[in-house]
Amino acid sequence: MKLCIVIPCYNEKNTIREIVDAVRSAPYDSKEIIIVDDGNNDATWEQIGLLSQTKKSVVGLRLGRNFGQHSALLAGVRKAKYSQIVTIDDDLQNPPEEIPKLLAKLVNGVDVVYGVSAQVRQIAWRRFTSRITKAIFARVLGFESAISISSFRAFRTQLRDGFAGELGPHVSLDALLTWSTSRFSTLEVEHHAR
Repeated sequence: MKLCIVIPCYNEKNTIREIVDAVRSAPYDSKEIIIVDDGNNDATWEQIGLLSQTKKSVVGLRLGRNFGQHSALLAGVRKAKYSQIVTIDDDLQNPPEEIPKLLAKLVNGVDVVYGVSAQVRQIAWRRFTSRITKAIFARVLGFESAISISSFRAFRTQLRDGFAGELGPHVSLDALLTWSTSRFSTLEVEHHAR
């Protein structure tokens, strides 16, 4: 199984090594880890450089300024070399050990699998704004499962062919994936405190 893991990163100089170590030690084979520096204003890029020099599977990608999580994800997705992609946040709320569960469900005509959690460990205002955003997303795009989307997702790399052109500065990876497929699924996964 050839797998690329994309991690958008913003001001994580003190934790990026821990994130990479956790991703590298998760139980799956053959992986490329693309860490996208989303215009960090601390020493995160220097840490990414050190990691890419000492760990063969790590690739660093630096954006010129902070474009936001989805633009950073898109940059990493476009650089991926392998046939499957997993996106995961830089805060370890979704443990990398859950990745094999997502990949196991990426079969039988399923193109995208979202890891969703029964109990989300976030402060109340973040949970509320997240629910509102997902509800709007579901209504506007006609993608009813959007209520269950998360930033912890696995999908087939070939889907990026559906959004290969110039997209502008404000993108949503989830919206782009709906351009390429309607075969989505979800899977319950753990969610840890940040």
